[in-house]
Amino acid sequence: MTDQESKKDPEFDTIDAIIDHLKGLAESHEQMPPERWLDAGKSLLALLGNEQDRMYDLQQKIAAEKVRLLEADEKHNASAVKIHIEATDDYVKLQKQKARVERVIEFIRIAKIQSKMRDSEYGSHSGM
Repeated sequence: MTDQESKKDPEFDTIDAIIDHLKGLAESHEQMPPERWLDAGKSLLALLGNEQDRMYDLQQKIAAEKVRLLEADEKHNASAVKIHIEATDDYVKLQKQKARVERVIEFIRIAKIQSKMRDSEYGSHSGM
């Protein structure tokens, strides 16, 4: 499959769609050719930047809130601020976003490994 075709492939438009597709293949024990694994990995890598940007934005928002809390009340210490922050929705969003980024990175690694393994299998079956 060419880069042009993978860009048109609705399966590879979003991170969720790519991961769902790959999970579906794994669950059904369906084989995917090496170039498809590479396409999936490249698409995930291209989309990863947006996910990392969301994570950094949330980190900055939480850091600003920590500073605000520390400056607003002299009685607050770092431990109290940390407890307060960890109880916020933004903190939960940040933790979920971090996990999402880690999952995407792991899927990229898996795609690279699968591509190499499948390429070796295809090569050995074709008499190379």
